Amino acid sequence: MAENKKSFVLYCDLMHTVEKLPNEIAGELFKHILRYVNDQNPTTQNVMVDVCFEHIKQQLKRDLIKYEKRAENSRANGKLGGRPTKPKKPNGLKNNPDEPKKPDSVNVSVNDSVNVSVNDSVNDSVNDNVKKEKKVFTKGVHDCFKQILKSFPDHLHPKKGKPTNNWLDTIDKLERIDNIPLQTIVEITKKTRADDFWSKNFMSITKLRKTNGDGIPYIVVFNEKFKSNGQNNQNGINGNHNQESISEKVHRIMGRE
Repeated sequence: MAENKKSFVLYCDLMHTVEKLPNEIAGELFKHILRYVNDQNPTTQNVMVDVCFEHIKQQLKRDLIKYEKRAENSRANGKLGGRPTKPKKPNGLKNNPDEPKKPDSVNVSVNDSVNVSVNDSVNDSVNDNVKKEKKVFTKGVHDCFKQILKSFPDHLHPKKGKPTNNWLDTIDKLERIDNIPLQTIVEITKKTRADDFWSKNFMSITKLRKTNGDGIPYIVVFNEKFKSNGQNNQNGINGNHNQESISEKVHRIMGRE
């Protein structure tokens, strides 16, 4: 927090997230926030607290930037002598005539006629005919896609064209944006599809980047549920090298930056 700043803002819509947390975790989250704004650089082992706090932290940073800009503007105005004085209100015009001057009489006759014919036509549909370039995915993404298909029965395989591209795009973003290894995506998909409940509720790979009612991406939910013996897989999404990226991903989905 900025020097000599004694307060901060929590927004009302945070209630939608906190209401879904158990009271114990909600209390831990509030203490975590207070430690952060008091520059104690808190850390937590609780995934739910870390996920929810990331969104709050980014909002606090944005508010701090606004605060510092206002403070800088105030300092600059102070160097110029403070707020400028308001101009005095006018108290009337000098040398007003006792009686207004009558307008001059003008007679104008216009007999010219103008005929304008416009025959230009504009075709606005040119840009609509421009085809978008087809997105190209890496060989690794295509190989991951082929492995993932083995976890789904034939009738759930995406059709060619847009459905297949949606699956490929999801895999590409999980690796390229969310920094999740392709093999980890395959393993999480395989374990989730093998579960009796989720085999009936996880029927498309695009679900991995969607969020549940708590705003947590399903790939995080599945990873937490199916990781072996409570230990993080070496290539798992909760490993040290990916912890930061998962928090940022959840923030981007919950932030509405």
